[in-house]
Amino acid sequence: MGEFEQAKPIIAELRKRYDDIDIIVSFFSPSGYEHSRNYKLADLITYLPFDSVGNARRFLDLVRPSIAIMVRYDIWPNHVWELHTRGVPIVIANATLRKTSSRHYPILKSFHQIVYDQITSILTVSQSDVEAFQNFGLTHPELHAIGETRYDQVWQRSLDAKAKHLIPAPILKRKKVFVVGSSWDEDEAVLLPHFDASPSMIQVPS
Repeated sequence: MGEFEQAKPIIAELRKRYDDIDIIVSFFSPSGYEHSRNYKLADLITYLPFDSVGNARRFLDLVRPSIAIMVRYDIWPNHVWELHTRGVPIVIANATLRKTSSRHYPILKSFHQIVYDQITSILTVSQSDVEAFQNFGLTHPELHAIGETRYDQVWQRSLDAKAKHLIPAPILKRKKVFVVGSSWDEDEAVLLPHFDASPSMIQVPS
């Protein structure tokens, strides 16, 4: 479900730019599917079948994609290999990879190197992520650091909220509101002391 939130700005931009595009959104988990099944910008919302060779072939025979966009960590090897075999461009958006990731361990590194080398473009959050992917010795994918689409999603929701006036104007008058969502203890250890030092700030719990 979190990955879908990251995909929404991409879907919205594709819908804006192309009038004749068909967008299929797939989920592996029931929580993501049930929460998002009424999403308006997709032409079809479906489950992604379990990642086997036969399932990947049948699924791609049905949907016949022109391009496949995967988000963050959602890399399904058999689907990737089948897409590559069919010459379908594959993009990973919001890709992240720490240089200390277990994916760099000897056996795992060889496996991920084979999978990632089938990808057309890996669009990372930061330049350090690009460098971490380069450690696989990839020869096929283009690597670009383009930033984080979650920021685009938060910005768009901010604009929508202002238009809907979700927070009454008197509450906002002469105040700054800082909203923290899905925060971790490490985040709050940095943020909360600043709230305590700023009486004009309103704290909204995550």
